[in-house]
Amino acid sequence: LLCLSGCLDYLSDGAPFGDDCSAHLALAVHLSELFASGETNLFWGNTNLGLPLFAAYQPLSSMLTATLMMLTKGWLDPIFLFKLLVVLLWALLPLSWYIGARWLGLNRRTSLYLGLLILAPRDLLNVGVGLTTVAHHGLLTQLWGMHCMPLALGLLKKCFFERNVHPISAGLVLALTAATHLFVGFMVGLIMVITLIVHRNLLRRESGRLLIVGGTALVLLAWWLIPL
Repeated sequence: LLCLSGCLDYLSDGAPFGDDCSAHLALAVHLSELFASGETNLFWGNTNLGLPLFAAYQPLSSMLTATLMMLTKGWLDPIFLFKLLVVLLWALLPLSWYIGARWLGLNRRTSLYLGLLILAPRDLLNVGVGLTTVAHHGLLTQLWGMHCMPLALGLLKKCFFERNVHPISAGLVLALTAATHLFVGFMVGLIMVITLIVHRNLLRRESGRLLIVGGTALVLLAWWLIPL
């Protein structure tokens, strides 16, 4: 509520400003129209040479935004919905990081501190998940990925170190993370590789579960990664 009250001017002041916001907004509106018409060809011709959805680095983020626009068409302005997502995704980021930190084994107080520290009104060099960066420079889709990242890492730890999460579940969340933002998914994969290098005994002991996690993620991402 505090965040929303502080963003009333942003929510009520016409189109969203920001370098990439216009592109994300246009793509979401375009996809919402395709979804509403039952079209399965997700080609976006309003860019240089056109853009098939599989060439996007954040297909799931755009598709989720488009789905919300389609479901609220007629009673909620798509521009307002888009800006509301900017605010809500940023404001709810501590919740995902708190849950992810708990799954990683941190205590409640440390998890709370970590969740609150992820919030930043402004980022250095305008790169990151700060509110001004997202709102003014349009780095919106990475917020979707940053919600998934701590949850994916927490489930992977539970899967390999605690063995109380099924590998298919871990692979599902890993796929969701990559599909929401490819670069965030790449970071999670890089953390997995470093962990396996450090814990070589884990690689030998959990090779079967690792194949299930990786195989599940690859199968779920095949519709996008193979054409890409």
